Amino acid sequence: MADIKKQNYAIDPRALYVDIEEKCESCSKAFIFFAQEQQYWFEVLDFWVDSHCTRCFECRKHARYILTLRKRYDMLTSLANKTSSEKTQRKELANTLYCLGIIKNINKVKD
Repeated sequence: MADIKKQNYAIDPRALYVDIEEKCESCSKAFIFFAQEQQYWFEVLDFWVDSHCTRCFECRKHARYILTLRKRYDMLTSLANKTSSEKTQRKELANTLYCLGIIKNINKVKD
């Protein structure tokens, strides 16, 4: 059962959560968007009830990993006076992001 008072909804709230089979938009693998996960999304994280999960757990985990790498790379790039350790970390992150296909320009890896 759903707690309608905790939901964000435009027209109709969800009175009940049920497991939904979805297809991942990233890897095309079928996965289940579990009722318990929906309840967490809509009642704790405050997502709109009209939204739904579009990626499987593995693809969401990979996307969070890439986001963490990018944030660290951006932070290191923005530093004016980098230590040698920070320069090394930035270069390693650039190489990792290049290998993952996130950084397309090889010159950013060489900097």
